[in-house]
Amino acid sequence: CYINSNCSLVSCCLDDEVTGKSVQVSLEVLRCDRKVLVTLERRTFILPLQDYADGTTHSIRLFGVLILE
Repeated sequence: CYINSNCSLVSCCLDDEVTGKSVQVSLEVLRCDRKVLVTLERRTFILPLQDYADGTTHSIRLFGVLILE
């Protein structure tokens, strides 16, 4: 995994045991824009942070492959 110098981006290459393939996944926090970008291979999902209250838990399915909780 890679973490950038200001710790706002984490990017990892994960091995999928089901398919036997590697998948690139990243999460980037855009503090000033109040967004989180989640990237799975070449697809990016934008999560607006203004929709969430501190201390609450949400479950989000991305592309039918990845679940963020």
